[in-house]
Amino acid sequence: MKNLKTAVILLSISCNSKPERAPTLDKAHRVHLEAINLYDQAHQLYDSLKKEAKENADSLLLSRLDSIHDLMHEWEDGLYEVPGYEHKQHNHDHKHEHKTAPKMTDESMLQYQETTRDAISGIKEVLKGLKTE
Repeated sequence: MKNLKTAVILLSISCNSKPERAPTLDKAHRVHLEAINLYDQAHQLYDSLKKEAKENADSLLLSRLDSIHDLMHEWEDGLYEVPGYEHKQHNHDHKHEHKTAPKMTDESMLQYQETTRDAISGIKEVLKGLKTE
């Protein structure tokens, strides 16, 4: 009876415990969220610039903005969720597809997320530069 009681307790503990997440994937997910936030900021900046360009009938700026907008959507199309975090809530304004990443190591996933964050950060900086022109 004692062994049965012990087995039930151990089974209960193992069923109720949450799996440990790899610290590298935790960091990759945080970087992913930073990238999503940067994307939202860049898109808001784009919307603001587009409105100004239309109001001023600035066809050169409109053309540049269209090219940047295409880049932003290409960036978005290449965005992958971190495995194990696909269903986490994102607090962002712009909807995007939540695609599962191809199989890769945790370190590769972190590097991928850092690269995507850096890319959207660069696009945002280009948009900020257009704001001051």
